[in-house]
Amino acid sequence: MGIFLFITGFTLSLQQEVPDLAFLFELGNLKLWGTSFGIAVLLLAVSLKLKHRLLVPLFYTFLPVIFYIFAFAFGSSIEDLRSAGWLFNFESQETIVSPIEYWTYFDFGVVNVNAIIVCLPTIISLSFFGLLHVVSLNF
Repeated sequence: MGIFLFITGFTLSLQQEVPDLAFLFELGNLKLWGTSFGIAVLLLAVSLKLKHRLLVPLFYTFLPVIFYIFAFAFGSSIEDLRSAGWLFNFESQETIVSPIEYWTYFDFGVVNVNAIIVCLPTIISLSFFGLLHVVSLNF
């Protein structure tokens, strides 16, 4: 599970599959994931010093504001940030598919209902564990 989350984090921050370790340390990629890693370390350091239940929500509320202040202070535009990989590229409105149209592509005839029934206890237990995990946070 840990290695899966590790690879997923790199894949999301770089917006592409990670072929090897050398790819991670190319300058452009290092800036993208290194910044995310640095922010996580900063949050950890601040949370060790300050114990307040609003620290994390406030940290992530002000993080985009600080990002845009720095980005615009250095003369970057939204398109510059998108082309450099700092922001996701959104498709044009013409190519966005409605959620209802998505279900027309799904073929319920090929769904293996027995597999769902076999996996249902695991799905329920993981959902229950997720709820317990959130409740067990100390505020």
